[in-house]
Amino acid sequence: KGVITVPLPDANILTSGMLSDKEEVYYERESIFNNLSEAKKAELRAEMGDKAENIAVENGLLDKAKSNAKKVLKNFIYNMYDSNDYDIVFEDVKG
Repeated sequence: KGVITVPLPDANILTSGMLSDKEEVYYERESIFNNLSEAKKAELRAEMGDKAENIAVENGLLDKAKSNAKKVLKNFIYNMYDSNDYDIVFEDVKG
């Protein structure tokens, strides 16, 4: 049986952040954030984004992404090659 070796780097997060069109201010005049400058609001948004990203990683986001990538690649390759004739081996690649 033949072997198809696929180099696969670790998954990583390319970008993260809040969707500005999903952010709503209901009544800013009495908001607890009313006294905050736009710079401070941006800083707080960035902190929330970092925290959310860390939680996602801790909950296995990157592991799930790599697992899903392997499934997609296997399906793609086995559409071209018979699974009875070839095994697919994923090789970890750094960087």
